[in-house]
Amino acid sequence: MITNNLLLRTLTTLIGGTLFIVLLTAHIYSYYFLWATITLLCMWEWKNMFQLPLTLAFFMFMVLAIILALTTRNAQNENYLFVLYAFLPLFLLKKITLHQILYTILGVIYLCIPVYVLYVTAKQAPFYLRTLFVITIVWASDISAYLTGKYFGKHLLLPRISPKKTWEGLIGSFFFSAIAVFVWFQFGFVKEQKYVWIGVLTAVSAPVGDLVESAIKRNVEIKDTSQLLPGHGGFLDRFDGFFFAVVAQYWI
Repeated sequence: MITNNLLLRTLTTLIGGTLFIVLLTAHIYSYYFLWATITLLCMWEWKNMFQLPLTLAFFMFMVLAIILALTTRNAQNENYLFVLYAFLPLFLLKKITLHQILYTILGVIYLCIPVYVLYVTAKQAPFYLRTLFVITIVWASDISAYLTGKYFGKHLLLPRISPKKTWEGLIGSFFFSAIAVFVWFQFGFVKEQKYVWIGVLTAVSAPVGDLVESAIKRNVEIKDTSQLLPGHGGFLDRFDGFFFAVVAQYWI
């Protein structure tokens, strides 16, 4: 029997997924626009999750802008270290606690590194291929983990962190991720051997990213980061595994 929540999740996935694929593959500028928009929405959710003032949210945005500006200018990697100095003036602000500053720095690490990887990856041809491959594996992992866990899950994975995730769901996610990789190769969308290892890293790191975000949400005692995606929660809820996966595969 199809529940209302499952129907809502399915509709959001179909509509949002279609729009996502169009923007991702249509043009390099729509690719940039897509990830800039998603990152800004994730920053907004991060700000609300930790109840950070707008001043700190602005600093997160500023650091992201600097990183992307340096990326487009092909700056040396060492220059990104200097971006950390952007946080030093925060100590001059009134009513800003050390914990809030640390949460802001954590947010920059959590969000800006994946975005940097996405923009660097887009310099390869075709610009969307590697990102589309990774997101396909992540979607296969997420959907199969949800359905397998929902209908067959009996043994909890890490109940202290996430009370609904099961070992059956994890096994299902690995299985269907492998099928997704097979389909990519079977139809000739990718041929290089490195994509096998990218698929393996994605399948392993996506559930880890999901668990990390679950631990963060449990720490602040919230269920979803927002309700921007009906049936799914927020953008952080949907892209947590992808952010981890896209960083993990960068080294191949």
